[in-house]
Amino acid sequence: MPSPNCQLAAALASRTAMENAFGQLRPHFSNRTWLAPANRYAADTINRLKADMTNPTAVAGADLSQYVAASAPLHLLDGWTFLGRAVDASLRGDPDTARHLAYYAELRAAMALLASEGLGVFDKQHFVVESSMPPSMIRSSSGTHAIVWDLLKAWCVLPKAADLIGQIVAVGGVPLASWIGHFGIATGNSLQPVAADWLATWGLDLRQFHNDRGARNEASYRPSGLLQNNLVGSHLCVDTVADLWRVLEPAAMGQFEVIDSYLLRLCTETIFSSVTVSPNKSAARKRYRLEVDRMIANVNLGGNRELRAFLLRGRQRVDSEILRLARKSDPPSAPDHHLQVLSRAALLLRIAGGACALLLRAGGTSGSNLRFWWSHLGEMRGYWDRGSAPQNLTDLWADTEQALDQLDATQSRLGRRANLLKVRQETKNEAGILGECERIGLWGINV
Repeated sequence: MPSPNCQLAAALASRTAMENAFGQLRPHFSNRTWLAPANRYAADTINRLKADMTNPTAVAGADLSQYVAASAPLHLLDGWTFLGRAVDASLRGDPDTARHLAYYAELRAAMALLASEGLGVFDKQHFVVESSMPPSMIRSSSGTHAIVWDLLKAWCVLPKAADLIGQIVAVGGVPLASWIGHFGIATGNSLQPVAADWLATWGLDLRQFHNDRGARNEASYRPSGLLQNNLVGSHLCVDTVADLWRVLEPAAMGQFEVIDSYLLRLCTETIFSSVTVSPNKSAARKRYRLEVDRMIANVNLGGNRELRAFLLRGRQRVDSEILRLARKSDPPSAPDHHLQVLSRAALLLRIAGGACALLLRAGGTSGSNLRFWWSHLGEMRGYWDRGSAPQNLTDLWADTEQALDQLDATQSRLGRRANLLKVRQETKNEAGILGECERIGLWGINV
């Protein structure tokens, strides 16, 4: 259970206050900066907060709120960076480094999500941004790893967490909340337990390493070669990486149609199972088909046969690889544990990215406003030359798709028993591109 102080902070945190704070950042973007030069916390943040806490009235509330708002998309892109390096380590047959980096991707995803909600994490001083109130300190001396899990666990069970996921996940341009609203057997709060379960599952490693610091230290700080762990098959590693990219293919307005379709299917199935008790499986399947048909018709997508077939598992019956791996809860000694952590981080980053995109949109910010930031980041990462950034960040998908096609062709030709050495020898350029998960973060907030 999260601490009472974290529960109170999660309840008080105001997304509206963060939207207002993000809107206040816009004048600085034309000067190619996130914060005003005079913002007290723009540099040496932790030490200045420590100094201010000796006299709480000295805390610069507006400066701190704006810092937390700016930190949300920045934490997000750092999270995608960590995930990309975890992917690269996986493709190099280095599960220990992949696990370490994927864990930090998951941590940054949670920090980005919490920041977008008004919960700022700063070493051992943490703040909640409330509505119409200056930021207040959360009464907790927990460090980053512990407080992030406590706050995420406290926040994810609240109705506003389900409301946010109901806005973020969208299929056919229709938010998940609207889909479930037209799902006849759903009630007003049907989405809440589903959303809480997703967030708790995708933050599993934050919970495990919070509860067991020794396990985190073992994963991050102990020499990795003392024990010879079983290796995961190269085909599973390659399949997981390919699946991660394909389900996060960009759609219009920063949406992720593929993974969101899987989430819609899981959501309707979970809700149906929770309210339907029938010993007759045939009758239950028939009723489910009727409910799905009504839902699609009510959302005015009645002619969408492909979506109907998908939701009824007549097409792509098996869940995506990252959803399957994310549900597993094996110990770090499991051969595919690093892929489990990587999958959970990717899913949590998808939600955090949606939360940041909504924050930007509500703050009146578009991708063009942030061009000073993402164009420079792309130059540093070597995605484009100076001054030649694409007009639409979804253009980054083109060479990603080519890399995936080449990887698929190579694995098919070599056979599923080929080791990673052979796969990498023939796909060095493609493997490099697939380790650039910052691309996903960029097209996800291209609002």
